[in-house]
Amino acid sequence: MAFTPADALTGSFVVTHKGRIIGERYGDGLTMHTPLESWSMGKSLTATLMGVLIQQGVYDLYESAPIPEWQTAGDPRQQIRIADILRMSSGLRFRGVADPGLDPALGYPDHLYVYTGSINSFEWAATRPQQWPPNTIGRYRNSDPVLTNYLVRLGVEGRGGEYLSFPQRNLFDKLGIDGMVLETDPYGNYLLQGYELAPARDWARLGNLYFQDGVWNGERILPEGYVDFVSRSHPPGRMTVDRSMADSSGSMGREHFLSPAMRTTCRAQAGKTRLSFHHTTLSWCAKGTIAVRERAGRHSSCASLVDGSHSSELNTRITVTVYHRRRVVVPWACHHLGTVDGRLHRPQ
Repeated sequence: MAFTPADALTGSFVVTHKGRIIGERYGDGLTMHTPLESWSMGKSLTATLMGVLIQQGVYDLYESAPIPEWQTAGDPRQQIRIADILRMSSGLRFRGVADPGLDPALGYPDHLYVYTGSINSFEWAATRPQQWPPNTIGRYRNSDPVLTNYLVRLGVEGRGGEYLSFPQRNLFDKLGIDGMVLETDPYGNYLLQGYELAPARDWARLGNLYFQDGVWNGERILPEGYVDFVSRSHPPGRMTVDRSMADSSGSMGREHFLSPAMRTTCRAQAGKTRLSFHHTTLSWCAKGTIAVRERAGRHSSCASLVDGSHSSELNTRITVTVYHRRRVVVPWACHHLGTVDGRLHRPQ
């Protein structure tokens, strides 16, 4: 059923139950080892790496984010906490593709420029000015996942570690993930807000880490309570997801997408249901069960819930559903590219 209809472009489908694979299928030309572009699911990976550092004692969730560019006396950005960044509520001025009244004359949106501008993405995000007080207005913007990745680099190198190997040595090797490819900007900064590729089995392993409350083979990898933190919806008014980017019933957790509608249905129907998200069936929801579905193809279509229009997402989509303590945690699966003129120049 996951491969029907054919134009859904499903490439891979993996289902695990209580940590074991109970079913999988792959499209033509793909195998269990084929890494596919995961887009903004990388934001969940970003939050996971931050959780690893918090568990290792490098950071405290509620400390002021030690971004070097913010340390000048009187800089209002010193009030931004790591938790605010994970909530996508830093309040930085960072233009997104779905901003109301987006003016093309201002240039390429920051949200995309960090991918394609051949810039130091960490420096660009860190030097954006404050627009709102932290933890008051939430926006789905790449600024905060980029800053989270920046903090990961600062934390690793600050204790003499090797940044580029940190995800593999401190997370992937522990989970048995060996096929995930992480892309960087020209300055060697991971662009894990959207530039990562992985086979479906690797995403299933990450999902099982969350299902097991951050514990793997008896070792606590994520801090106690962290899974609940990232899977908890923002207080009303604190965070909204652009309607062009999310299911009408969805919301953002801490760099994870949450679906309360699916959570309710799963409880009511004992997990025998599914959720459509941007014309994509995310998978089956059942306690103890995680399903991964990859869409492979040149383009995937994402529906806009604002005006009914469509945009194209290049390459692939991977979707993961995690059912944890009566919450469905869905690492972000689709990001709406919007309409831009194709010119590549610095935002203003």
